[in-house]
Amino acid sequence: MIRYFATLMFLALSLLGLSTSVAAAPLGTSFTYQGQLRDNAQPANGLYDFQFRLLDQAAGGSVIAGPTVLQDIPVENGIFSADIDFGATFNGDARWLEISVRNGASAGTFDLLSPRQTLNAAPYAMYALSGNPGPQGPSGIVQVSNFSGVISPIQAGGGAAPWVFAGPTTTVSVNSGQRLVGAGTASVNKTGIPYSLSYGLCQRIAGSGGALTNFNVSNYPDIINNPGQSISLSASASTAPLAASATYEVGFCVKNKQPIGGPDLNSDFVTGWVMVVN
Repeated sequence: MIRYFATLMFLALSLLGLSTSVAAAPLGTSFTYQGQLRDNAQPANGLYDFQFRLLDQAAGGSVIAGPTVLQDIPVENGIFSADIDFGATFNGDARWLEISVRNGASAGTFDLLSPRQTLNAAPYAMYALSGNPGPQGPSGIVQVSNFSGVISPIQAGGGAAPWVFAGPTTTVSVNSGQRLVGAGTASVNKTGIPYSLSYGLCQRIAGSGGALTNFNVSNYPDIINNPGQSISLSASASTAPLAASATYEVGFCVKNKQPIGGPDLNSDFVTGWVMVVN
């Protein structure tokens, strides 16, 4: 019987300390794995230990790096995030991530998860940006920033509800003509009635207090959720080239389209990342 099951939500470069110019500081070799963990077929909650290995095939094959063990990683409503550093091991060849997990209160053996996760753009963006030929990540990456944290309930706004940031945001510096590319996931708790909402990634000029603009101005997900269900909302998008050179505030956003005066949208956690690209 499979007790644990994990799925990849997205991979992001982890560039703590990176300035707005890639050439101005070393890129580093860590990346962020963000995924969903189920324990006994239910979204996991609590502290879990994770073990990561890097391999050269989807099954069998050779271990390239690891194991790397990260202890007491918080998991909330199935969502977790782990910063992994295998060193300078990405050379352009295909790689897979093998994950094992155990309860954070345990000192026993790890349970191996299946299947292995394919590593694509994020780690190889580091390889491409270091000047190597071969598989490329997103070209012209200027800055990467993460956002995550606990979020408050979101008030109902009716059919014309405005976009509202769902929790913590981040800021990035953008020059005219550059684009924003990102992904994020928010956990939405169960309510007693069906509710209608839209969700995505939004931006505005930092400090302006202005209305939010969705990355996909006219094409974003909408759902009507059934009562009593708890769900995770995942979005990935990119903007058109931005006209104004400015510092932008970016984050996961929602429209709670319940009738005004209706129940708040009960949300509790959000995590995501955004890149500035040429």
